[in-house]
This record gives sequence, structure tokens and C-alpha cells, in this order.
Amino acid sequence: MKAAMESVVRDLSETLIKRGIAVNAVSGGLVKTDSFKVLRQFIDGVERIPEELFVTPEEIADVVMFLCCPASRAVRGQTIIVDRGLSNSLHRNA
Repeated sequence: MKAAMESVVRDLSETLIKRGIAVNAVSGGLVKTDSFKVLRQFIDGVERIPEELFVTPEEIADVVMFLCCPASRAVRGQTIIVDRGLSNSLHRNA
């Protein structure tokens, strides 16, 4: 699913650049939401995830806000991962 989303973002970015439309995506990491509290019942070991690896909705919103401002004008076709490095540590341990 992640690869498909990244592919769509890149394709749309190339297609819409002629219209002056920037296409990027934000992929959020673990966020403690009400639905996460329910899922916790079904996921073994979730209690062992260090608290510092959870992101807040505000942290994800900060990246979205950056992509909406002129400072991001050179960012095109990217999927920005906001997960406090969790995906990096998973790749190292695989």
C-alpha cells in the first residue's frame, strides 16, 4: 500500500507540475488516538513501544503546514515520513 501511494504521489506530481500544483504526501507514524486505544487490545507487545516513538497530531500537522508554505516550493513528489525515526529503526533491525 505504501509503495502504491508513493507511486501515485510521484505520478500526480509530474502530471500537475505544468499547472503549478505541487503534490506531496505525509505518512504519519504511530499516533495515540481513540482508535489506537481499541487496536491495542488486538496487537501484542504494543505496550513495549517506547513513548518517545509516538508522534502527536500536531507534529504531523507541522509538516503539512510546511508543505503549504512557500519554504517548501522545491519539494515535489515526495512522501515525507513523520514517525520520529521508527521506520528507520525497523529497517536496521530487520
